[in-house]
Amino acid sequence: MENINIGSKLAELRNSLSLTQGEVATALGISNKTLSKYENGISEPSLTMLIKIAEYYGVSTDYILGINKTKDIKSIDLLKQELSELDFEGTILKTYRTNFELLRTKIQQPLKSPADKKTVIPKVNELDNSPFCRSIIETNEEFEMHLNTDDLSMYVQLLGNRSNFAWLGKDDVQENLSHLFKFFSKADAFKIIKLIHTKTTSANISASFVSENTGISEQKAVEILDEACNIGLCAKNVAHLKNKDVTVYVATGSGKILSLLSIAYSYMRGGSLNDYALCTQNCKLIDGGKNELR
Repeated sequence: MENINIGSKLAELRNSLSLTQGEVATALGISNKTLSKYENGISEPSLTMLIKIAEYYGVSTDYILGINKTKDIKSIDLLKQELSELDFEGTILKTYRTNFELLRTKIQQPLKSPADKKTVIPKVNELDNSPFCRSIIETNEEFEMHLNTDDLSMYVQLLGNRSNFAWLGKDDVQENLSHLFKFFSKADAFKIIKLIHTKTTSANISASFVSENTGISEQKAVEILDEACNIGLCAKNVAHLKNKDVTVYVATGSGKILSLLSIAYSYMRGGSLNDYALCTQNCKLIDGGKNELR
């Protein structure tokens, strides 16, 4: 194999991700000098190192060797293979870190001019045979937030949609959202939300149980739990015991509720939580002419 071809491919891959030789060398466990020799065709990576480099860049070894011109022909297979060798926790952490690296690469790329923008709409059901559309991207404008702190570890991506956020102007939507935010504004509601989402809390709880574990009065607990039923956070059943009937609330937790609160918490705390954040800063997802929005 020709050194110059391999070297130019390695340099091309690194530059396409806006990475320094130091960053890549550290990730591969080699010195800057060794990587420089690879890229300049002075020496060749071993087969083991070649595979490691391909996995790092998410390309096939055939692409680096110049056999295939499509560099990402096996990148998804490499990722699947890597994840298959990890346990559940390892898979989650690897996915999170991979996503962060992809985001970092995207943010480091030069900003495109308005002339480069175009509408991108992936095919419906492109990824599976589900009757539901799994991904819709209306424009390439988006809002992204990625943070990992003691308080929050989350990734949020907001894209334009086919309805052009028309639901923001609907009265029934506003009314439903008002019910949700009214629930959040109730004193002690967050204590119950935290209790519901705690792993050691049973899915079936009573107002007296909530009172004992939060310090809220039982009457107040009933009021908040009933409101929680109205927004779909829990359901209410009656258990017919020997001596009396007891109201039982079924609450398995809602990731959507926690997501809403996490986003609100981060937003209201401002920059204090964004030490690990990457975002586009601007968020203009709703199209509209001069006379369209009143």
